[in-house]
Amino acid sequence: MKRRLLLWGFVLIALAAAGFAVVRWRQRATPASIDSYAGIAFHPRVTYDSEYVSVTNTEREAYLDASLNIYIGGTLYFVGIGTIQPEQTIRTPLRNLVNERGEPFDRHRSGVSELEVRAHFGGYAVHKDFPPPLAE
Repeated sequence: MKRRLLLWGFVLIALAAAGFAVVRWRQRATPASIDSYAGIAFHPRVTYDSEYVSVTNTEREAYLDASLNIYIGGTLYFVGIGTIQPEQTIRTPLRNLVNERGEPFDRHRSGVSELEVRAHFGGYAVHKDFPPPLAE
């Protein structure tokens, strides 16, 4: 009886070790080009001029709850875009972006450090950073 319990104990330990090894191997097999926290690729196309930003969905699945963020120093300016269907382009004026105090984005203000698109895509909250739009 003791031998049987000891044998089952070894079998369970071996199975646990094998399971751990498989999990570690799969973690290392994840490609570096894929966003590691989301596990999926996200490739919106962004174009802009002095007054507008356009976001195009280049995927085969809709971008849900999409938003556009611009950072100036420590201040975030944002605008909700909503759903962007596959191959659809949404164009929004830069003046529609506001900070948490409700102040509109000033396109002539210097110091824009980043432009970011956020969305729910493939079951994950994802984002992609772009160079900032330049003031005239």
